[in-house]
Amino acid sequence: MTAPGFVLLALLLAGCAPPGERPSELPDGGASLGTTRPAPGPTVPLAKATPITPAGPVCSTAEISVRLNGSQRPSIALPTGCAPPAELVTKDLVRGAGTSVGRGTPVRMHYALATWSDRREVESTFGGEPVPFVVGDGTGVPGWHDGVTGMSTGGYRVLVVPPAKGFGQRGQREVKADETLVFVLHIAQAG
Repeated sequence: MTAPGFVLLALLLAGCAPPGERPSELPDGGASLGTTRPAPGPTVPLAKATPITPAGPVCSTAEISVRLNGSQRPSIALPTGCAPPAELVTKDLVRGAGTSVGRGTPVRMHYALATWSDRREVESTFGGEPVPFVVGDGTGVPGWHDGVTGMSTGGYRVLVVPPAKGFGQRGQREVKADETLVFVLHIAQAG
């Protein structure tokens, strides 16, 4: 092949493409397509990722289903297709008849906890010893203090706690950061 023919062949191979197609703009000419490579740019650790909450209308406590099982763990079913309430909300399941709970009242209560994002029941004291705390003293879950106010001994209540009044950005044990918490509370003793 002559020198001008070789140059012409090299130019054709390097920059030409069939009619209607353009050469690849990828640095390697597209040779890496179909191979697995890490995505460029910063990565976000999963532990810091914000839980996905459903879009749509905000759920009400009326859409949360609870089946009480005597002294055993209640069954909690959370709705799908709606977002969790952004504020602390409550729903009485059974009104108590004993001592009323207010700020400064020592209580012993049972709780069952479900997490909104994955609709899992993760913890319960039902069937065991109730948890002691004093309403307003800052111990336990921050939302408990507002959520139990007005309950009476023997009462059961659903309490939906937004992340800011729950475990916030730190999470805890099986609860992810920024999780909405759903409790079923039972006041075993007040006063």
